Amino acid sequence: MASVTGLQLLNRVMLFRRQPEVPSFSALDPEHVVTLNALNMAKEDILGTRRWEFDLRHDGHLITKPTASSQSIVPTLSYVAIVPNQATITDNLSGEDISNRFMDDTIMRVVPIGDANYAETAFRVSSYRQITPTIALMNMPVTVQGDVTGDCNLVYAEYLLPDTVREVVRASFDQNEISLDQLDPTVQFDECIPSPHLESGQPRVLSVGGFDRSTYDNSETIPDPKLRAIIWPIPDAEYLISYSYYYKHADLTSGTDTWDGIPSDIINDIVWQATSIVKMAIDGDYAAAHFADMAQAQASTKHMAYGGSSARRHVVKSWDSGNALSASREGFPGKLIG
Repeated sequence: MASVTGLQLLNRVMLFRRQPEVPSFSALDPEHVVTLNALNMAKEDILGTRRWEFDLRHDGHLITKPTASSQSIVPTLSYVAIVPNQATITDNLSGEDISNRFMDDTIMRVVPIGDANYAETAFRVSSYRQITPTIALMNMPVTVQGDVTGDCNLVYAEYLLPDTVREVVRASFDQNEISLDQLDPTVQFDECIPSPHLESGQPRVLSVGGFDRSTYDNSETIPDPKLRAIIWPIPDAEYLISYSYYYKHADLTSGTDTWDGIPSDIINDIVWQATSIVKMAIDGDYAAAHFADMAQAQASTKHMAYGGSSARRHVVKSWDSGNALSASREGFPGKLIG
């Protein structure tokens, strides 16, 4: 599973089109750009529609951020405010920089526990701008009737996973497996955690699904949506959650970009499918559509082979005892491996 560069893949497509190789990729050459786009499309068609064992990774880690309690919120979140849908938040901790309350790839919510009307509401913070070391202006996509005042909690239960994560298949905390729920993309935070002020503690459930944007500094570029993960109960400390996932290979944008860890026979199918796209788009050869059908058929056959035979798999048992109950207690619950 050696690395293959964008230029190497580009030249393989050129070879199948009976065109001469090129010494380098040029972003100004439409043929080069179309070919790299075709390779990216073919990569998603071949890899993204199947669970390949060579794309399974076990190095996923997520560090939670604890709830920040008893912060003071200035009453500017109001329909009579000068700037609607904004609130100013002040950090009461001596020497603490307010920017530490905001974290990359995290959605922050404000629960105004000291307010008479909204003490149980978790207001989403879409973006913020730091005013002073202890004060920040927050944008909230909501309009309320009246002022919101008093102490508040800053809640961090929603996290955005890296672009390389296609699908999470297992999660654990402190070497113990926790529940993993696959969320429908339409499920909102309040449906998953209806009362964020009531329960907090160590992670017991990780819910993954849908795409969302993190709370961001509005002086910077708006972040792209990423795969969303919601943790329950609300974390009350920094916890390390480990997870296994299927890896998503990045798109090629230049001749020096690489794809790593993809077997050469699967690369062949990607190249064949990309050749089909390029021959139709550039050469006008619509009969080349059968190359894509051939690539998909071959990929499906290989996918079944990579999965192995269930008849040749065996049950994991304890080395110390053949007793099933003892094996289960020692962490060998009769799991299948292959």
